[in-house]
Amino acid sequence: MEETDIKKTSPKKYLDFISILIGLVGIGLGIYFYSQSKETRNLTYSISPSKALVVDSKRASKLQVLYDSAIISSDIIAIQLAIWNRGKQSIKKSNILRSIEVKNNSKVKILETSIRKVSREVTNFSVVQNNYNNGNILLNWDILENNDGAVLQILYAGNLNAKFFLNGIIEGQENIRCIDINNEENSTVYFISIILGIFVFLMGYFQYRSEKKYGFSYFRLRQKVDTHDGTPSKIKLRYVLYNIFFSPMIGIIGGIVLILFVIYNMVMSSHTVPFGF
Repeated sequence: MEETDIKKTSPKKYLDFISILIGLVGIGLGIYFYSQSKETRNLTYSISPSKALVVDSKRASKLQVLYDSAIISSDIIAIQLAIWNRGKQSIKKSNILRSIEVKNNSKVKILETSIRKVSREVTNFSVVQNNYNNGNILLNWDILENNDGAVLQILYAGNLNAKFFLNGIIEGQENIRCIDINNEENSTVYFISIILGIFVFLMGYFQYRSEKKYGFSYFRLRQKVDTHDGTPSKIKLRYVLYNIFFSPMIGIIGGIVLILFVIYNMVMSSHTVPFGF
């Protein structure tokens, strides 16, 4: 008789779990598709991880480099920077509230900037060549639609480790985002976070199975503590906190939410330059 009861009720064990799982996956997919369909301006840039040391000042002792009749005694480096619109709403010249400039943190001397690639000629993407004295590069265009942009090659004299970034204000965009296409640190964080999410999920799941098997629950524990003679309130609080933080449903839900959150961030940050370096 007992065997029959167990067999009849056993499928019910997983009903709540499956419902929660489907619900969370549905919420995650809903958020993802909503963010993908939302029309926004999203000016983005990325810097190629490959830097070319054109002139090494430490080794080229007998070589003199002249630029505009002045001798360049420091290293000369070439980098490539891509800029494009990841958003579905176009960025027109009238949407630029503050000039878009390529800046750097070392105030290096810009020698030359050339446009290596343009997604479409209709964008009229251009570089203002007479704005190099302060180490900034002013950019212009008529319109950037989805995935429209350009790849710049910047030749500069100075520190090999100089950091370049994009500065300016676009109407309707909070900040200009940089995508690191070769960020090993982010990959490590994502990997650890997924492992942690799986661990939390499994802890909650096995706790759930344990409760079903041994009949352990918060309500029974509370009843036992309340009716126990001379039980101080601190012990009650300990049991309450234990059951809140080690609740199987919290573990299962927390694990799934963490995994979905990491996957969402991986998808959103995994975009490469649409027209390549």
